[in-house]
Amino acid sequence: MHPHQIPGPVRQFLVPVEFSTGRSGGVRHLPHDGPMTDNEDLTRRFIPPRTDLLFRWIFGDQNSTTLVTDLLRAVLPDLPTADWTQVRLVDPQMPADRDQGKTTVLDVKVTTATGKTIDIEIQLLATPGIRERIAFYTADLLVDSINRGQDYTDLRQVVTVVISGTTLVPEEPGYYHTVDLRTANHHLFTDVLSIRILEMPRVPPTDDGTDAWNWMRFLAASTEEEMDMAATDNPAIADAADQVRHYNADATTRHQLLAREKFLRDQLTRERVARREGIEQGLEQGVAQAQHTNALRALRLGLPVDQVAAITGLTPAEITELAPET
Repeated sequence: MHPHQIPGPVRQFLVPVEFSTGRSGGVRHLPHDGPMTDNEDLTRRFIPPRTDLLFRWIFGDQNSTTLVTDLLRAVLPDLPTADWTQVRLVDPQMPADRDQGKTTVLDVKVTTATGKTIDIEIQLLATPGIRERIAFYTADLLVDSINRGQDYTDLRQVVTVVISGTTLVPEEPGYYHTVDLRTANHHLFTDVLSIRILEMPRVPPTDDGTDAWNWMRFLAASTEEEMDMAATDNPAIADAADQVRHYNADATTRHQLLAREKFLRDQLTRERVARREGIEQGLEQGVAQAQHTNALRALRLGLPVDQVAAITGLTPAEITELAPET
């Protein structure tokens, strides 16, 4: 191919952890792309570059090392220049989970000239346990980076870059967050793990003077016009925008992208329904247990069955079945 907001504050997921933040700006919400409907004109709707499958196609292609390098240099300005002299896209599939046999496929995975491993993840929806999942995937990357016969001094830094469609770090200002392993006195314990979270809804509307700003405005674009504005001053972003247009114009890829979006939204709906039903079931079980416990206490105090029934709401027959337990 050619080129819900998390209730907060939430406990930090690497211990000890410090969130180092920067790049403040006003908070806005990304426009809701909305689910597909039977009456929607699918030939006209713009599919934005933040769509995870489209992002993989553009930045995960072996011919796209220039694009992914420019993006990473922008969002990881603290990494040495030497890292970017050779960026290699590698297989984004991780080994099967050690406990459940599940295979994880990352969005885009690269290695740098100095041996660092960088994972770029697009996370548009606020799913339960997302912060813990990010921590787990980053740790798994570190485990996967060392081979048999090597020792811990051979470890090279792994960095996870999360481009989020929601506010993942509401307790901190700004749209760019660095998560490192630090001591209680804020000293860096080790740099082998680093997580960078960039929140699209919090990107300021005006240029903040960073290279990351244009890339984030590009990824957050909901219309072709917004995308083109972000691409004005950066040839790499302009190239990425051309590819977004290419995939938007192709009927086959549009169908795949829209089907992927529908799958993700249906999956989120199923998870929400399951959680709601689980909560309701848990409440019902809790009420039943309380009735059972209170009935036993009343029987042990010698109250007659009819009074126990009036107190607990259980039927006389149900209370009679409990009598042997007293």
